[in-house]
Amino acid sequence: MSIDYTSLSEIPCPVCGVTAYSIVTKRFDGGKIVRCTACQHIYLNPVLNDSMLDAIYADYHLSNDDAITMSRIDGWYTNPDGPYQHALMLVERCGGFAAKRVLEIGSGPGRFLHTCRERGAQVTGLDIGAHSIRLAKKYFDLDLLPLSLEAFLAQKIFADTKFDLVFAFELIEHVRYPGELMRMIHD
Repeated sequence: MSIDYTSLSEIPCPVCGVTAYSIVTKRFDGGKIVRCTACQHIYLNPVLNDSMLDAIYADYHLSNDDAITMSRIDGWYTNPDGPYQHALMLVERCGGFAAKRVLEIGSGPGRFLHTCRERGAQVTGLDIGAHSIRLAKKYFDLDLLPLSLEAFLAQKIFADTKFDLVFAFELIEHVRYPGELMRMIHD
Protein backbone atom coordinates (compact mmCIF):
# COMPACT_ATOMS: atom_id res chain seq x y z
CA MET A 1 0.00 0.00 0.00
CA SER A 2 1.39 3.36 -1.00
CA ILE A 3 0.88 6.12 1.57
CA ASP A 4 0.93 9.81 0.64
CA TYR A 5 2.01 11.37 3.94
CA THR A 6 1.67 14.87 2.48
CA SER A 7 -2.11 14.35 2.38
CA LEU A 8 -2.27 13.62 6.11
CA SER A 9 -2.39 16.11 8.97
CA GLU A 10 0.29 16.23 11.59
CA ILE A 11 -0.80 15.72 15.17
CA PRO A 12 0.50 16.95 18.51
CA CYS A 13 2.20 14.44 20.77
CA PRO A 14 -0.44 11.87 21.74
CA VAL A 15 0.99 11.68 25.27
CA CYS A 16 1.46 15.32 26.32
CA GLY A 17 -0.09 17.39 23.51
CA VAL A 18 3.03 19.38 22.60
CA THR A 19 3.44 20.10 18.88
CA ALA A 20 7.25 20.44 18.80
CA TYR A 21 9.23 17.39 17.77
CA SER A 22 12.50 16.26 16.23
CA ILE A 23 12.76 13.65 13.50
CA VAL A 24 14.25 10.36 14.70
CA THR A 25 14.13 8.44 11.42
CA LYS A 26 11.94 7.67 8.46
CA ARG A 27 9.86 4.54 8.04
CA PHE A 28 10.33 2.20 5.11
CA ASP A 29 7.45 3.99 3.39
CA GLY A 30 8.69 7.54 4.02
CA GLY A 31 6.66 8.29 7.15
CA LYS A 32 8.41 10.34 9.84
CA ILE A 33 9.14 8.78 13.20
CA VAL A 34 9.44 11.74 15.56
CA ARG A 35 10.35 12.41 19.20
CA CYS A 36 8.32 14.89 21.24
CA THR A 37 10.62 17.63 22.54
CA ALA A 38 8.72 17.78 25.84
CA CYS A 39 8.06 14.19 26.96
CA GLN A 40 10.36 12.31 24.56
CA HIS A 41 7.56 10.02 23.33
CA ILE A 42 8.35 8.61 19.88
CA TYR A 43 5.51 8.33 17.38
CA LEU A 44 4.58 8.40 13.69
CA ASN A 45 3.66 11.90 12.50
CA PRO A 46 1.50 12.41 10.56
CA VAL A 47 -0.52 9.49 11.81
CA LEU A 48 -2.35 7.08 9.51
CA ASN A 49 -6.13 7.35 9.32
CA ASP A 50 -8.55 4.50 10.10
CA SER A 51 -9.11 3.46 6.48
CA MET A 52 -5.36 3.20 5.92
CA LEU A 53 -4.93 1.12 9.05
CA ASP A 54 -7.83 -1.14 8.04
CA ALA A 55 -6.20 -1.71 4.64
CA ILE A 56 -2.84 -2.54 6.23
CA TYR A 57 -4.29 -4.97 8.78
CA ALA A 58 -6.47 -6.68 6.19
CA ASP A 59 -3.33 -8.30 4.76
CA TYR A 60 -1.21 -8.45 7.92
CA HIS A 61 0.61 -11.81 8.06
CA LEU A 62 -0.72 -12.75 4.63
CA SER A 63 1.78 -14.84 2.71
CA ASN A 64 1.92 -17.38 -0.07
CA ASP A 65 3.73 -19.69 2.36
CA ASP A 66 2.53 -19.93 5.96
CA ALA A 67 5.67 -21.86 6.95
CA ILE A 68 7.90 -18.96 5.89
CA THR A 69 5.73 -16.49 7.81
CA MET A 70 5.81 -18.67 10.93
CA SER A 71 9.57 -19.16 10.62
CA ARG A 72 10.05 -15.38 10.57
CA ILE A 73 7.75 -14.99 13.58
CA ASP A 74 9.56 -17.77 15.41
CA GLY A 75 12.84 -15.94 14.79
CA TRP A 76 11.48 -12.82 16.47
CA TYR A 77 9.96 -14.86 19.26
CA THR A 78 13.06 -16.90 20.09
CA ASN A 79 15.50 -13.97 20.02
CA PRO A 80 17.11 -14.25 23.48
CA ASP A 81 17.42 -10.46 23.69
CA GLY A 82 13.90 -9.79 22.46
CA PRO A 83 10.78 -8.81 24.38
CA TYR A 84 9.09 -12.22 24.28
CA GLN A 85 11.90 -14.11 25.97
CA HIS A 86 12.43 -11.27 28.42
CA ALA A 87 8.74 -11.37 29.42
CA LEU A 88 8.79 -15.15 29.83
CA MET A 89 11.86 -15.00 32.06
CA LEU A 90 10.41 -12.17 34.14
CA VAL A 91 7.12 -13.99 34.76
CA GLU A 92 8.95 -17.22 35.62
CA ARG A 93 11.12 -15.33 38.16
CA CYS A 94 7.94 -13.91 39.71
CA GLY A 95 6.08 -17.19 40.18
CA GLY A 96 5.36 -18.48 36.70
CA PHE A 97 2.29 -18.87 34.53
CA ALA A 98 0.50 -21.76 36.28
CA ALA A 99 -3.19 -20.94 36.85
CA LYS A 100 -2.71 -17.35 35.71
CA ARG A 101 -5.21 -15.64 33.40
CA VAL A 102 -3.28 -14.09 30.51
CA LEU A 103 -4.56 -11.58 27.98
CA GLU A 104 -2.47 -10.69 24.94
CA ILE A 105 -3.59 -7.69 22.91
CA GLY A 106 -2.44 -7.90 19.29
CA SER A 107 -1.58 -11.59 19.55
CA GLY A 108 -0.47 -12.02 15.96
CA PRO A 109 -0.32 -15.73 15.15
CA GLY A 110 -0.35 -16.67 18.84
CA ARG A 111 3.23 -17.86 19.37
CA PHE A 112 3.58 -16.18 22.78
CA LEU A 113 0.13 -17.26 23.99
CA HIS A 114 0.93 -20.82 22.99
CA THR A 115 3.96 -20.81 25.30
CA CYS A 116 1.92 -19.25 28.12
CA ARG A 117 -0.67 -22.01 27.74
CA GLU A 118 2.05 -24.68 27.72
CA ARG A 119 3.29 -23.24 31.01
CA GLY A 120 -0.15 -23.56 32.62
CA ALA A 121 -1.89 -20.25 31.91
CA GLN A 122 -5.48 -19.75 30.81
CA VAL A 123 -5.06 -17.61 27.72
CA THR A 124 -7.14 -15.09 25.80
CA GLY A 125 -5.87 -13.36 22.69
CA LEU A 126 -7.15 -10.41 20.69
CA ASP A 127 -6.15 -9.60 17.14
CA ILE A 128 -7.89 -7.73 14.34
CA GLY A 129 -5.99 -9.49 11.55
CA ALA A 130 -7.86 -12.35 9.90
CA HIS A 131 -4.60 -13.99 8.79
CA SER A 132 -3.17 -13.83 12.31
CA ILE A 133 -6.31 -15.47 13.65
CA ARG A 134 -6.14 -18.20 11.01
CA LEU A 135 -2.44 -18.89 11.73
CA ALA A 136 -3.07 -19.03 15.50
CA LYS A 137 -5.73 -21.69 14.95
CA LYS A 138 -3.70 -23.64 12.39
CA TYR A 139 -0.38 -23.72 14.25
CA PHE A 140 -1.35 -23.46 17.92
CA ASP A 141 -5.05 -24.40 18.13
CA LEU A 142 -5.80 -20.99 19.60
CA ASP A 143 -9.15 -19.29 19.08
CA LEU A 144 -8.22 -15.62 19.14
CA LEU A 145 -11.01 -13.09 19.44
CA PRO A 146 -11.20 -10.96 16.26
CA LEU A 147 -11.46 -7.73 18.22
CA SER A 148 -9.59 -4.58 19.06
CA LEU A 149 -9.15 -3.83 22.75
CA GLU A 150 -11.86 -1.15 22.46
CA ALA A 151 -14.36 -3.63 20.99
CA PHE A 152 -13.37 -6.28 23.54
CA LEU A 153 -14.06 -3.88 26.41
CA ALA A 154 -17.27 -2.54 24.84
CA GLN A 155 -18.67 -6.05 24.41
CA LYS A 156 -17.92 -6.83 28.08
CA ILE A 157 -17.00 -10.38 27.15
CA PHE A 158 -15.00 -10.82 30.35
CA ALA A 159 -16.62 -8.01 32.35
CA ASP A 160 -16.35 -9.88 35.65
CA THR A 161 -12.91 -11.29 34.94
CA LYS A 162 -9.59 -9.85 35.96
CA PHE A 163 -6.47 -10.87 34.10
CA ASP A 164 -3.33 -11.59 36.07
CA LEU A 165 -1.05 -10.68 33.18
CA VAL A 166 -1.67 -8.47 30.15
CA PHE A 167 0.79 -8.35 27.26
CA ALA A 168 0.85 -6.08 24.21
CA PHE A 169 4.06 -6.71 22.28
CA GLU A 170 4.95 -4.43 19.40
CA LEU A 171 1.56 -2.78 19.63
CA ILE A 172 2.04 0.66 21.11
CA GLU A 173 3.56 2.03 17.91
CA HIS A 174 0.30 1.12 16.14
CA VAL A 175 -1.82 3.06 18.62
CA ARG A 176 -2.61 6.75 18.21
CA TYR A 177 -3.13 7.46 21.90
CA PRO A 178 -0.91 5.23 24.05
CA GLY A 179 -2.03 6.85 27.30
CA GLU A 180 -5.63 5.87 26.53
CA LEU A 181 -4.48 2.34 25.70
CA MET A 182 -2.78 2.06 29.08
CA ARG A 183 -5.91 3.33 30.86
CA MET A 184 -8.06 0.75 29.06
CA ILE A 185 -5.63 -2.03 29.98
CA HIS A 186 -5.60 -0.93 33.60
CA ASP A 187 -9.40 -0.78 33.74
